[in-house]
Amino acid sequence: MLAQSTGTAQTAEPSPVGTDPAVGPGTRAVIAVLLVLTAMRVDLYAGVSLGTFVGIALAPAWLPRVRRFSGGATFGGIVAACLASGVWLTALASADHAIIVRQAWSWAALMAGLVTTVGAVLWARTAFADATVAVLFGIGMVAEISPSDLALENPWKFAIATPLTVLLLGLAWMVRKRWLEVVFALLLAAVSAASDSRSHFAILLMATAFVVWQMWFRGGHRKGSVWRAVVILAGLGWAIYSLGQAMLLEGYLGEETQTRSAAQVEAAGSILLGGRPEIGATVALMAERPVGFGIGTRPTVQEILVAKAGMSQLGYDPNNGYVERYMFGELVELHSIIGDTWALFGIPGLVLSGFIAWTLLRRASTGLAARSLSALMAVLVVRLCWNLLFGPLYSSLPVLALAIGLALHRRRPPG
Repeated sequence: MLAQSTGTAQTAEPSPVGTDPAVGPGTRAVIAVLLVLTAMRVDLYAGVSLGTFVGIALAPAWLPRVRRFSGGATFGGIVAACLASGVWLTALASADHAIIVRQAWSWAALMAGLVTTVGAVLWARTAFADATVAVLFGIGMVAEISPSDLALENPWKFAIATPLTVLLLGLAWMVRKRWLEVVFALLLAAVSAASDSRSHFAILLMATAFVVWQMWFRGGHRKGSVWRAVVILAGLGWAIYSLGQAMLLEGYLGEETQTRSAAQVEAAGSILLGGRPEIGATVALMAERPVGFGIGTRPTVQEILVAKAGMSQLGYDPNNGYVERYMFGELVELHSIIGDTWALFGIPGLVLSGFIAWTLLRRASTGLAARSLSALMAVLVVRLCWNLLFGPLYSSLPVLALAIGLALHRRRPPG
């Protein structure tokens, strides 16, 4: 059945639910500054950012608030187990591998920063509406864009698209107008298509489809609503992927993009496998060394050859310098959250990836079932699910922290 007002339908996810009325203006200002700083990632030393430093100093204030959210303490425990495992695996590998100590320190600091940023987002959710939290975080991400980023070969794809998406869709969420979310998402998708940002284009298209679907159909209240939402989530994902691949191969997104996409399909059978041959390296290395590598371990020549063989099976020629310079220049970089967390932390890393997937998909399915999923949350969920398979952990950390922080459910107050 059609909703009563599709054009001006509001995002049902309210704002102030769960906020603490006792939080004063001074505390709110501190939380807002912390949120912006953690999103900016201003490096101080060896992976420790200014936001991480301030967040650790304010830990006595935000740590008690973490328990107000289901899964908050669990997330912190899993990351702690990952760090312990990463250190142990590095020590284990030191007998026959070169160890890069500064990388070990850097990854320890980055993971501490991840926990701190999630803690800052959860603390902010006790003082502000979720949409306001997203806008503040987006301001920090946009403020991090530097003039050097704009000099990149494709600044939209590598520097501007994600921060601007978080900020604009956060603002649309804040005013609670579905039509504005659709307009912003489509505008961002159009710029992404024109800027050869294929994955971001598809992600925004999928988020738009979720919002439009929620505008047109009423939410269900039966137990099966969540499972129907999961089926719809998967179905829309496959439909958008198929549509996107067809548009790429037909040249609607440019001749250069069409040529590259056609070559990837011819080499590996699909754009996904052809565009991300690191999957072959990940599978081959997992079979070769199931325990993982550690946070400071440089792979051996033999392990690099194993990875290359796995990539060759997907029709990719790994003898082009990319494998040696990027994937194995120092540590193991497998261009996926699953691959990177496994390489860095071993089995606990896979548990972390599983926790991320479960948290985000549960948030998306319950939001779709209640017709309360905002365009920004849809983008974050789809983006992180994509990055679990196809995006590096390092570049995913800011949106990962925001997504986890916003996806964790508030516990019901006692009584």
